[in-house]
Amino acid sequence: MRFLVAWDSSELSTLALRATIHIFARTGDALLVYHVQNPGRYGACEEFEVEHLQQRLSEELQAAADLRVFVQKGDEIREVDLTKPREQLMTVHKKEVAEAQKISHMIVSFA
Repeated sequence: MRFLVAWDSSELSTLALRATIHIFARTGDALLVYHVQNPGRYGACEEFEVEHLQQRLSEELQAAADLRVFVQKGDEIREVDLTKPREQLMTVHKKEVAEAQKISHMIVSFA
């Protein structure tokens, strides 16, 4: 079976990730973790930096030895080697226009 988990390190998304790893997934199942980076919403908060998220995800995936983890780059989906320490573990999509169109700025402009 294949699982796609949207993960932003929030409590709810972490619970979904843990449930997938520990409850739903079986040996040989596939997991793709997807993160949408939104600097307009979170600003320069270290907690949401990709490197920090990679470290947290690495810790969560330590219990997923029997799970196959995949990342997507463009049209290519490839399996991750969990034994490599600096391997990219999640698919990251960055909302480029989010910073320029922060909701609070849009409201002020509209008023």
